Order: sequence, then C-alpha cells, then structure tokens
Amino acid sequence: GIRWYDGEARRVSFLYEVERGQRIHPAPREIVPGGPVEQLNRARQATLYPTRAAMRAAGLLRVGAEECLCAMRVPIVRGERMVAFISLENYEREHAYGQAELRLVSTIAASMGVAMDNARLFKETQEALQQQTATAEVLQVISSSIADAQPVLNKILESCHELIGSPVQHLMLLGEDARVHFSAGLAVGDDGHAGWSQAELDANIRRVKPLFPIALEGSATAAAIATGQVQNYPDVLHGAGVPEGVRAPARFLGLNYSQMTAPLMQGGRGIGSIAAQRPTLGGFTPKEQA
Repeated sequence: GIRWYDGEARRVSFLYEVERGQRIHPAPREIVPGGPVEQLNRARQATLYPTRAAMRAAGLLRVGAEECLCAMRVPIVRGERMVAFISLENYEREHAYGQAELRLVSTIAASMGVAMDNARLFKETQEALQQQTATAEVLQVISSSIADAQPVLNKILESCHELIGSPVQHLMLLGEDARVHFSAGLAVGDDGHAGWSQAELDANIRRVKPLFPIALEGSATAAAIATGQVQNYPDVLHGAGVPEGVRAPARFLGLNYSQMTAPLMQGGRGIGSIAAQRPTLGGFTPKEQA
C-alpha cells in the first residue's frame, strides 16, 4: 500500500492498497498517539516487523481482511517531512523481508519523494508565472486606458477568474454618494456540468444589478474594508458570522454558495472590494485568498 500521512489532521489515508492482488479501499484512520505511524514519522527511517509478535508489540493495526505475518514500513520524505509511506505485508511467512528488500523499497520511496518535490516546485513556478502574467496584463490595460477605468476593472476580473477559477466575480466601488456601486462583473458558466450554467449566471446578474447602489453599512464591502483583509464565507446562507449584506443577495436569488471578498484600498482608505463566488460550499483556500 501507499498511505498518505496528514500530521495536521492526524490521519492516514490509503491512496493505493492491494491485498492478495485485489484493490481494497480502507477508510482513513486516526493516528494513534505514540503509535507506529508517529514513530515512523519521527525516525523517518524504514522499519521491519519480522514477526507477528513484533507487529503486535509495536501496535500495528490490521488494514485488510487478514492479519499478516510480517511487515515493512518505508517513509516517503519530501524535504524534511514525511508525507506518506509504503507498506508491505506478507501473509505466507514470517521473516519474509530482509535488508535487501528494505534497501530496494527505500530507494523507490526516495525517488517518489524527489518526484513529489519536483512536481511541487514546478507547480509553484507555474503559479508564480501565471500571477506575474496576470499583473502584467492589467498594467498593460492601465497604460492604454488612462481616461477610462472600465477596461481596467474588467481585466482585473478576468485575471481573477483565470487565477482562481471561480465562475462569478464582481468589483464594487464607493461612489461620491458614499454608497456601494456595482462597477464590473464577470460570470463564466459551466454548461453541462455540476456548476452554474451561463444562462443562469446571466439571469442572476440581470436581477442583482438593479439593486445597486446599496448602503455601505452591513455590506460585504464594509466588512472587508473594516478589517483590511480578505473575508472568506464558506456557506453564505447558513455560515456563522456572515454579514446580512452578504446573505441578502443569496436569499434574493434563492442560491447558496461560497464567497470571498477582498478590500480595495487606496492608501489607508477603502474604496471598494473584489468578490469571487463559487457554487460549492467550503470556502476558498488560503492560497486563493492570498
């Protein structure tokens, strides 16, 4: 088996598990304090359990339908952290694994750790390039649209969609009347899939826009400006601490969704907000908020 180790959640998940040639799907398990998984994480070294008695003494738990006669656990290390481990079990005899097998599986595990680290670095490089490209594109629009802010606002929302993948994003600005104005919106439908269709999104925007401008007090824009930080709402309709100004549009549309709202600041003064919405509940990740 290949088992994922989540130290923060204190849980082991079974990414790929085979017993006697058949794929099995065990449910994730809580990590036993001081148990063999914690010991493996601390030592970050391959461990042999040559007999059933040795496994029982170590507190190894049975995963499949049968209790094996011997086992091997080999950590997969990325950087200085164990992220997973390989598990081998033998049902035929004790002392089935020796130093030769341990070295072989350790080499495989080390290669997996390097590959995972390279994949992470590649992903981070691609994300950084994507963000730089989005910034450059916005700056290019600014330079060619000095007298008209609207193309700039539209481009910012296009960049939000490309970077985050949220189907709905809108940009609000405070007007001279100190009210919140709907200044730009972008909705990209997911026709034929689990998300909102383009027709639904277009209809919802047509219904919402006439409600603006709205009072700043109690709005999502006010909450973001007050803290100077991104506000993440995993469940707009039923979540705790959601401002009434955030819930009201969802009730009006008869929808529930996740939303995050980022303040637009000019010096120390709030001038508006950018919001992103998606139909799945659960909110936006720290990376998306950043």
